[in-house]
Amino acid sequence: MRKLSSGLRADIPVVVTFRAYEEGEDTLQLLKKHGFEGRNIPLIMIDPVYDDASFSAFSRLDDFDILVLTSVHALNASVDTMEKLEQSFEKHPGLKLACVGEKTAKKALEYFTDNELIIPDTYSAEGLTKLFEKSGINGKKILLPVSNLSKESFAHDLVRLGAKVERVVIYRTDPPPVESWPLIRSELDLTVPDFLVFTSPSTFKNFIRVFGEEAKMVFDQCYVCAIGDITKKAIEDLGYHVFMTPEIYTLDSLLTELKKYTLENSY
Repeated sequence: MRKLSSGLRADIPVVVTFRAYEEGEDTLQLLKKHGFEGRNIPLIMIDPVYDDASFSAFSRLDDFDILVLTSVHALNASVDTMEKLEQSFEKHPGLKLACVGEKTAKKALEYFTDNELIIPDTYSAEGLTKLFEKSGINGKKILLPVSNLSKESFAHDLVRLGAKVERVVIYRTDPPPVESWPLIRSELDLTVPDFLVFTSPSTFKNFIRVFGEEAKMVFDQCYVCAIGDITKKAIEDLGYHVFMTPEIYTLDSLLTELKKYTLENSY
């Protein structure tokens, strides 16, 4: 069995994330901001889906009351689709944007400058559902762009609350190509991480795909962190221990809590 490279540990803890390539630069900036070393090793690939369903939905934005964006990826794919259709964002000031998370909301405002934002206190689909339960969405027409891996339960919850939901797959979340797996394993080996951060169930499941039987050995040598209860459950369902899940479901919040831990424990 392969072992992670040995040697003297650095004074600065090393954190490795597995987000999409497009998020790598932002990730490194966050690590630096919180005083960590590390890197992002992409374990998911994000590709927009251009088909009749997505084109039809976004060509009828005026038919909807609320555009629900569950991630930055959903936002980016929506923007790509609108640009393909030569749609102007400024023509839909009455469209409300419901964003799962502050990061998605801030990014959305770059395109939808005059739109009302809806952001739940808990950054998850469940948090947004609870917010809608309080505010009421009966009879509202909702456009829900999602990934190919998104569960239909969220859309069902919105329908249960009386909304008319059009759910369209607008981007794909795929694992990295098999030929890149040896390089990914080598990158992690050379990085010698202290903390592994999984930001979604997909990143964790793809880690298991790439590392196979070696995954347990890697987890035994590192602290495993998860963002969100769904990611945590995916990890624990396979029998692995999750060291930390932040109260607020963002990487920024997790790194804040990790920094506090390392300082208090003279890491």
